[in-house]
Amino acid sequence: MTDFSSLKAGDSVEGAFAIRSIDGAGEGLREYSNKPGVFFVLRLGNKTGDMTLKYWGGKNPETAKALFTSLAVGDVVSVKGRCMHDSYSKEAVIAINEEVRYGSPEEYVKKAAPGEFEASEFLPSLPAEEISALTQKLDEIINSISNQYLKALLTSFFQDETFKKSFLRSPAARTNHHNYVGGLLEHSVNVAKLCDTICGFYKLDRDLLITGALLHDSGKIDEYNATASIEITEEGRLIGHIQIASETASRKTSEIEGFPIELRNKIIHMILSHHGELEYGSPKRPAFAEAIALFHADYMDSSVKNTLQEIEGRADEPWIYSKILRRHLTTK
Repeated sequence: MTDFSSLKAGDSVEGAFAIRSIDGAGEGLREYSNKPGVFFVLRLGNKTGDMTLKYWGGKNPETAKALFTSLAVGDVVSVKGRCMHDSYSKEAVIAINEEVRYGSPEEYVKKAAPGEFEASEFLPSLPAEEISALTQKLDEIINSISNQYLKALLTSFFQDETFKKSFLRSPAARTNHHNYVGGLLEHSVNVAKLCDTICGFYKLDRDLLITGALLHDSGKIDEYNATASIEITEEGRLIGHIQIASETASRKTSEIEGFPIELRNKIIHMILSHHGELEYGSPKRPAFAEAIALFHADYMDSSVKNTLQEIEGRADEPWIYSKILRRHLTTK
């Protein structure tokens, strides 16, 4: 398997990759500014990470057009190209240029036949032993809850085999923090552990805070579809994980006999407010101490992990710019 982190300018690139996105700029096929012809951009990936492919068409634009229209996000493609430093994006890319290659375009980019590859082989994933250890920790945290209603609520989620299977496999994001198989599990356990530590400093309702930590992103199992790439589902685009999780928690609390209405409202509020601010996607701002603690624990784990992921493998660059965090980061 091609390891993107080890590629350098001049290296040949040959292997099978999943198409994560097609021309992130949304422009599709683009025309050259100084000569006839078109080019396009793909984002490819495997378990080692992602890399941009730039396909430069030749004198006959129909060749590149035909190839471009045959491709879709989630397809697995065999690629033969060369790694180069792109002066425009300031990053290493896979370059394919029809004018300096011979043969048919299928020798450069060829879509795999159905069943030729297992799509899940191309998603980055936590090692199986880490997922197992995190699952054990998740169960320990749930068992530590003493409030009978909150424990029953968590049990209604995590003893559902379909839900738990999806939860253990789901990413926590499409392109940012924890964007790999097992990412949602890792992020949720991390946030719960941070919340547990916070309870050592302040007089908080630990059971309430930990329950919110484990459920705050539970709607992401329906927001994302992880096949050969991580894509947002129609439900995710129209409703979003915050609303999905709050609706599910509301339904499940109503199915638990005697569940206190005040406790129900606090759990739902914590889910709705965990992004902290309206402009960050939360329909409510945190309105009590446990909700504020959850927001900060969630933000800490997501932003620290995002920083580590952005600087990973880029030690040769003293500083990089993070579009997500909107600041320069040092890699040292």
